Amino acid sequence: MFGMTNVKSISLPLASHYKLSDEESPKTVEEQHYMDDLLDVNIVGSILYVMVCMHPNKTYVLSIVS
Repeated sequence: MFGMTNVKSISLPLASHYKLSDEESPKTVEEQHYMDDLLDVNIVGSILYVMVCMHPNKTYVLSIVS
């Protein structure tokens, strides 16, 4: 998705105030396809990715806009 199939992967530490659990993840194939079709989830994920990888001044603007 988004043309990033051949990029180098890196690990990013998650802030300590984020609490993720297995209960929130899709468990069936139907749920996974449903999540793939949610455009807003993909957009938010893309914005978060850009915010992590950009300069702080651009990150600030993105946080205000989003």
